[in-house]
Amino acid sequence: MTNQSCYIALQHVSVSSCFQLNDMTWLIFAQNLIRLYVYGCSGMREIISSQRLGAHVVRDMKPFAKLSVLDLWGLPLLSSIYRSALPFPYLSEIRISGCPALKELPLNSSSARGCNLIIQGEEWWWNRLQWPNEDARNAFLPCFRHRSSNQVLP
Repeated sequence: MTNQSCYIALQHVSVSSCFQLNDMTWLIFAQNLIRLYVYGCSGMREIISSQRLGAHVVRDMKPFAKLSVLDLWGLPLLSSIYRSALPFPYLSEIRISGCPALKELPLNSSSARGCNLIIQGEEWWWNRLQWPNEDARNAFLPCFRHRSSNQVLP
């Protein structure tokens, strides 16, 4: 990893059409990130890679602690956003489209406490999501909003 301080001011990150990009593990250092948009990166497998993170984990870091919008579209190989559930105190919207390999969100029933989250995605994708337990699934079920696969993301 590089100098961590260069990421501290990032609030909005938008990445599109980076076909060779496999992950964005450097986002662990973007502690003030509010909005993350990733589009059409056909090689993207993980947003934050557990394998690449390895020994670089800083114990006090809380990834995506200020994130309010997560927008992922056209990432056919994406299988992971983050390795474990996160609290997401400010998260208001998750929009997923064209991510058939993404079968888990970094959410659990604790992540839902006090949140007014909207999760938009295709119905088939939502029905295939795997949850840590039934309580987590039930906590987020009212948050889901169906979107058709041909609906353009803003």
